[in-house]
Amino acid sequence: MKKLLFLLSVTVCCWLKTSAQTKVGPPLVVLTFDDAEVSHYQIVAPILKKFGFPATFMVCEMPWKTPADSVLYMNWKQIASLYKMGFEIGNHTGHHKNMTKLDRAGMIAEVSYIEQKCKENGIPKPISFAYPGNRSDSLSQVVLKEMGYKYIRAGNSQYLNLAEPTYVLPSFTMASTEKLKIRSLNALKNLKDGEALIFTIHGVPDIAHPDYTTDPEFLEELLQYIKSHDYQVIAMKDLDKYL
Repeated sequence: MKKLLFLLSVTVCCWLKTSAQTKVGPPLVVLTFDDAEVSHYQIVAPILKKFGFPATFMVCEMPWKTPADSVLYMNWKQIASLYKMGFEIGNHTGHHKNMTKLDRAGMIAEVSYIEQKCKENGIPKPISFAYPGNRSDSLSQVVLKEMGYKYIRAGNSQYLNLAEPTYVLPSFTMASTEKLKIRSLNALKNLKDGEALIFTIHGVPDIAHPDYTTDPEFLEELLQYIKSHDYQVIAMKDLDKYL
């Protein structure tokens, strides 16, 4: 009898383990917006509220080409307003620096700059980070982990497999060029259960960087597709609920 009970318990444990391994969650979409473009506050936030979608805004203080460029980017009062609306504020370095060109001290200084500005404006210390230009390396990954960042985002135009997460999260860049429009739509159409599609989005529109602009109408088209297909939309900080 004892042997029979033992064999039965082993069988049940194996079945439970197999069931846990094969359980697949719903398709996820993570919306991330880079560079603290003023259109994020003026245009994107109202559109997201209309659809009831969360998002992560990866902020930096973008260097201006001329003083007139200041109107193209959010100030910290506007960034704080996004946080008060319920959106996540992530770190995109202090001044949009290429992390692979910095030494350890330079990395810490750039990342800490945004943390301090967040603290001054009543925003929690970020736990999500996006590489400027999607340029990453092993040293920066070590530094970011030491500084408490749970999620760091790069590029590579790949889905995130929720069953096999990596520290450096892949993303698809969205824009309104014909090539990137098609790629963005196809990325949504081919998204499967157990995968997350992370979008990197710049200005909506992006006056300073036209090659990366996304038309408000195209953003709404994609959000409507997401809503009509019942995809789960989350901020980057909420990934731990699904991994």
